[in-house]
Amino acid sequence: MRILASLQDITRRKRQEQEAKALAERLQSATVAAAVGTWRLDVKTQFFLADASLNRLAGGKEEETVRRFSETMRVVHPEDRARVAQGLDEAIATGQPFESDLRVALPGGEIRWFRNRGRVLFDAQGRPDAVTGAIVDVTELKYAEQSMAILADASRLLTESLDSEQILHSMTHMAVPAFADGVLIFLKDQTTSELRPAVVHAANPELLAAVRDLHHKGTLEPSPPTLRVLQTGRGEVHPKWTPDWLVAQDMNEAVASLVRRFHISSTIHVPIQAADQAVGVMIFAATGTRVYNERDLAFAEELGHRASNAMHHAQLFHDARAQRERAEEAAALRERLVAIVGHDLRNPLSAISMASQILSRSGLPAREDKLVTGIQATANRMMRLIAQVLDFAKIRAGMSFQTAPHTVKRASDLQLGG
Repeated sequence: MRILASLQDITRRKRQEQEAKALAERLQSATVAAAVGTWRLDVKTQFFLADASLNRLAGGKEEETVRRFSETMRVVHPEDRARVAQGLDEAIATGQPFESDLRVALPGGEIRWFRNRGRVLFDAQGRPDAVTGAIVDVTELKYAEQSMAILADASRLLTESLDSEQILHSMTHMAVPAFADGVLIFLKDQTTSELRPAVVHAANPELLAAVRDLHHKGTLEPSPPTLRVLQTGRGEVHPKWTPDWLVAQDMNEAVASLVRRFHISSTIHVPIQAADQAVGVMIFAATGTRVYNERDLAFAEELGHRASNAMHHAQLFHDARAQRERAEEAAALRERLVAIVGHDLRNPLSAISMASQILSRSGLPAREDKLVTGIQATANRMMRLIAQVLDFAKIRAGMSFQTAPHTVKRASDLQLGG
């Protein structure tokens, strides 16, 4: 019986171990699928324990590690380190939950966003003993939020202007520094069809000054990727600019020198369209650790598409305004012509009316007197018609006038020269 009980106990323990192992594997699979990692910070020793999933998310080996907290903080983006450390110190001091969104630079240079949540554990004496928490990768969510914010601003700002230069200026300032460290726009010259620098903006004042200096010297030439995009009308993303790549692209030396000096590491080139053809290229440049990918290319193409639509609408507005101005000029010319012709017709009509009045007083036979009376009536009708035409011309010209009977009754009423 004892042997049987021992065997049953061993079997039960093995089954429990298998169930625990299976549960751990399921939990590990769940954390991997959800891009979640866990950690624990010992308050006294300042050792930081990261599980295998967290190390995988941070671009390391998928294994559990124990390191000094100061060493672990090296992977956190420099701009976020002080804020994260301060948040942990406040959580330990107050016992409140720790919450922080932070950026981590992966070994390849890619920046990932992590959402970090933790709580403080206390020892038997009620003193802070450890902080434990979990990290989830929210990079896609952050980029989506960032993209939606930029696109919302783009929709608002681009509808506020009907000036093409202002549209492009607004676009560059929206993209820097949220999406790019610098933006350069080339537009096709309407006379020569060559690409010319049109707008530039950069977060680094030195980089902005250097680009403008090249433009002033006439050495800021479009790169081969820019020329390809103009020709094909399709955007390109270049995740990593290396010295060998620059040589292979046969880059202009002045531009290549600028790239090396300011550590431009990644670029996106998208077309600016008008009437189904590329009329320019918008270049988004990243420096340092920022690396562009296909998702970023899709976003940049959307920005380029919105800029193209805004410029198209602006062009339609300017064309419509120009057509209206031409039509108004033509109408004004017609009105002036009518006024001139009307005034010129008054002179001969005045002479005809005066002559008919003189003849009517000279005692003509009844037959001739009747003809003279008809001539005088016809002249009066023509004078009224001319007066009405002139009044209409004054109305179209916005002039005030006073109506009066336009008939010639006496020779003394007539004035030569109208």
